[in-house]
Amino acid sequence: MLFGFPKKSSKKRDYTPRDGTAYGGRLWLIVEPYGQIMIERYRKVNRGKAKLIIGGEEKDGKLLEEILAPLNKSVFQEVFTFQQEQLSQIDHLQEEELQSSLISLGITGSQQLMEKIQSYQKENQRLFKPRAKKLTLNQQLKKWQQLRETIQQQEAEEKNVQKAYQQISNFDQKLHSLSTEQKKLQTEEKDLNQKKSHWSLYEEWNELRAMKKSEVTEQEEKELREFYHEYQNLTEKIQKKEDELAQLEQGQESDRYFFYLDHEKEIQDLLRLDVPIMRLIDNEQKYFQEKEELEHMLSSLQKKWGWSDQTPPQKLSSSIETIVNNMEQLNEQLNQKKLQIQWLKERKQSIGEEVDQLEQKYPELLNPSNTQKNSSFLISGLGIAAVLVGFFLAMPFNFIAFVIGIICIGTASVKSYKHKNPSANVKPSWQEKLLQLDSYAEEIAKEEENLKILQQQVREYEEKLKSTFKTTDAAQDWRQLIQTYCNDEESYEKAASDYTSLQKQGAALQEQRNELESRFQFLTEWVPLANKELQEKKKWSKNLLLRCKKRK
Repeated sequence: MLFGFPKKSSKKRDYTPRDGTAYGGRLWLIVEPYGQIMIERYRKVNRGKAKLIIGGEEKDGKLLEEILAPLNKSVFQEVFTFQQEQLSQIDHLQEEELQSSLISLGITGSQQLMEKIQSYQKENQRLFKPRAKKLTLNQQLKKWQQLRETIQQQEAEEKNVQKAYQQISNFDQKLHSLSTEQKKLQTEEKDLNQKKSHWSLYEEWNELRAMKKSEVTEQEEKELREFYHEYQNLTEKIQKKEDELAQLEQGQESDRYFFYLDHEKEIQDLLRLDVPIMRLIDNEQKYFQEKEELEHMLSSLQKKWGWSDQTPPQKLSSSIETIVNNMEQLNEQLNQKKLQIQWLKERKQSIGEEVDQLEQKYPELLNPSNTQKNSSFLISGLGIAAVLVGFFLAMPFNFIAFVIGIICIGTASVKSYKHKNPSANVKPSWQEKLLQLDSYAEEIAKEEENLKILQQQVREYEEKLKSTFKTTDAAQDWRQLIQTYCNDEESYEKAASDYTSLQKQGAALQEQRNELESRFQFLTEWVPLANKELQEKKKWSKNLLLRCKKRK
C-alpha cells in the first residue's frame, strides 16, 4: 500500500488471489500537516499505482513519496519486516543466538544491528576489561582517575584561595566605600560648619527679605549684592590672615609640633610595633583558650570525683586491687553457690515428686490399716472352721464345707500377700527417699546460710569501694571504674601541671604587654591613650605623626 506491489519472481511467493478478487485496498493515515489522507492501490488498476486523496481531493501519487520521506521501501523492509532468507536461518541457530536474532529482527528486521553489537562487544573486550590491569585503556583510566583526584584536590585548594582573595577584595571594597563615605561626611561637615559661621548673616538676610521692599533701583540692588559678596570674601581673607599671624606670633609651630620634633624617632619606632603587638595578641588569645580548656577539664574532674585544690586526688593503694580481686572471687563463689542450691532444689523437687507418686499409688504407706489384718485372720479362721466342720458332715454337705473353707483360706492368703508386698519392696525405697528429702533440705539450708555469709562479705567490700570512689551505685564494673579513676587521676595531674606552666606563661605575656604599653607612656600628654588597647594606641600615634608631617 505504501510502496507498490512486489514484482513476480520464482523465488518469492505470489499472494495474488486465485479467485479473481481485487488485490489491493485502501489505507487511511493521519499525517501532519495534511491531516487525514487516504491511499488506494489495486494491482490491476492503473498498473498498481497509488491514488492519493487529501481533504476529498485526489492528489498526484508522487506526493505520497514526499509525505513518506525519508522512509522508503528498502528502509521499511529492513526495519519493519522479516525476510525469507532470515527466516530460513532460524533452524541453524542455538537458543541464545535465536533469542538475540529474534530481538534484532523484532526491532530492526535485520541481524546487521546485532552483528554490529557483537562486533563492538568483542572490540570492547579487547580494549577494556573492568578487572584487567595490563590493558592500555585500563592503565589510562587509572591514570585518569588519579589525575582527576589530583585536580579535585587542587580545585578544592584553589577554591579556598579564591575564597580568601574574594574576602580580601570584599574588604578592599568595603574600605574604599567607607573612605568615600568618610570624605563625603567630611565635606558635609565642612559645609555645615561654613553655614553655621554664616547663620547670623542668613538670619539677617531673612529679616531683610521680610521687610518691605525699599525704593532702590534694581541696578543699585545688584551693586549692593556684589558689594556684599566682596565684603564676605574680604572678611574670610582677613580671618585667614589673622590665623596665620597668630601662628607666626606663637613661634610658627605649636607645642605639639615641637614635641613631635623632639620625639620623632620614638614615634616612628612605635609604628614599627605591628608584628610584636599582633604576636602578643595571638599568644594571649591562645593563652586564654588553653586556660579555659584546662579550667573546664579540672572543674569537670573535680565535680566527678569530689576533688579540690585542698583535697587533690590520691593514688589508689594496693588494698583496692586486693578488694576487687576478692570481690571477683566471692562473686564467682556466689554464682557457684546459687547454681549448687538451684541443683539441690531441683533434685529435692524430683525426689519429692517420686515420693508423692509412691504415696498416691500406695496410700497404706502413710496409714497402715489393722482392719485389713483382722479381716484376713477372720476369713482364714472361717475357712479353717468350715474345713473342720466338713469332717463331721455327710455327703454332699461335707464337700460344700470343704470348698467354702478352701475359698476362705485362699482369699485370706491373697489379702495377706497383697498387704505384705508394699511393706517388703516399696516401703524401704519410700523411706530412703524420705531420708534423701531431709538430707537435701538440710544441705540447702546450709548452703543458703553460706550464701548469706558470702553476700555479706561482698556488701562489706562494696561499701569500702563506694566510700573510696564516693559513689552510691553498687552495680559497678569496679575494675573498669579503677581504670577510669587512674586515667582521670593522670589527666588531672597533667592538667594541673599544664595549668601551672600556663600561669607562668600568662605572667610572661603580661610583662610583655606592660613593656609595650610603657613605650607609649610619653605620649599621654598629647594623645588620649587612657583605657585603650595597644592597637588603638598605635593608631593614635600614627594620626599624630601624619598630622605633624602634614604641618611640616
